[in-house]
Amino acid sequence: MLLEGRTYQHLTDAVGPGEKSAHVVSFLQSEEVITIAPRLFLNLQDGWHHTVIDLPEGRWRQEFEDQVFGSGLYQMGDVLHTFPVGLLSKLE
Repeated sequence: MLLEGRTYQHLTDAVGPGEKSAHVVSFLQSEEVITIAPRLFLNLQDGWHHTVIDLPEGRWRQEFEDQVFGSGLYQMGDVLHTFPVGLLSKLE
């Protein structure tokens, strides 16, 4: 099975603070891939309101937007700038 042996960590503590932090679900898969998905999307029409995500150690490429981020805090609106879902792969 393709997913056998993979670990998944919910990044609950990595999202926040921010008025819209309850509107995002994010997971780290085997320390290599981060998936970010909005929820309750209709309530996000006016933006993320300073909601941030704390990316783990390393350099991460947002595959849908071809942006590269380092570790640390980033505004959710910057990570999900042009596409509403994030798929970040670890470069190092």
